[in-house]
Amino acid sequence: MNNKLLDEDFNEDFHLLSDKQYGERMERVSLPESSNESGSIDAEQVPSRCSPFDGNAEAVGVAWNNAARGFLIMGSVFLATALLSLAEKDAGCEDLAAGEECTGRTHGIRPSSLLTLLGAITGFISAILQPIVGAIVDHTQYRRAILICASLTLVANNYIQACVGENTWFFVTILQGLGPLTFMSQSVVLFAYIPDITDDSALQAKYNANIDAFRALSMIFTVISVSMLSRVIPAIGEIGTLKYEVNTARLSQIW
Repeated sequence: MNNKLLDEDFNEDFHLLSDKQYGERMERVSLPESSNESGSIDAEQVPSRCSPFDGNAEAVGVAWNNAARGFLIMGSVFLATALLSLAEKDAGCEDLAAGEECTGRTHGIRPSSLLTLLGAITGFISAILQPIVGAIVDHTQYRRAILICASLTLVANNYIQACVGENTWFFVTILQGLGPLTFMSQSVVLFAYIPDITDDSALQAKYNANIDAFRALSMIFTVISVSMLSRVIPAIGEIGTLKYEVNTARLSQIW
């Protein structure tokens, strides 16, 4: 009888109910299999109209972690632009005409190949490292410790990269290569937590969608806010100059 009442209540569109009607229906619903010892309903099993995670603390934590990852991703985009321009200057290609190819080299590398080579090296090392991290996560009790250490390392690395400049750009490029390794290690641990958020497949789908939405919103916010601030703050420099690109990259790392 309780299950039949549950199906009838939850199949209705709660968004069309008034607050009073919503409260009355929630009081009528009985979930003995999901209740705790005191007889109250487990909040994780009751969908909420207002909360994207229905009070699930684990889902909220993963969502905020994902939001922080969005800031890091977009910060790397601004930083990559500055690194390419600094590499071109170091190779003597800063005064090339539009459409002219840079044939100079810096540290034995063409500026246009800098990030491509960096991504290839990082991807190769990551392919070797991630199975090891995955084994540690699955078969030891150090999952939480790895997640905390990886997260702190990402934050520290992000702030150090704010020192990017004409004399430090190659050092920052190396850090830019180490960052994705830590990022992927954190991802392995984070993805291991997600299936444990809830046993309800419908709620899991809802939480996953909202978790990804948090990251997307943080990425959009980063692009808009950094772009606007870089145009408002006079010290950033004139748009299109090397100074502007470097200072915008610094801003994106500390914002």
